[in-house]
Amino acid sequence: MEVYNIDLAFAGPGDYRMRLHARGRGINPDGVQEESEPIAEHYLLQAWPAGT
Repeated sequence: MEVYNIDLAFAGPGDYRMRLHARGRGINPDGVQEESEPIAEHYLLQAWPAGT
């Protein structure tokens, strides 16, 4: 598994909103995927400063 060191507070300190979208979660319901299989799950994480 790759680990990414990303600063999600790109606009500095304060409140943020976040949205996580996942696709393919039902393909391997037992959570086991062989390394030879193509990646089944895809994720999109969005973050933006909260409005005042």
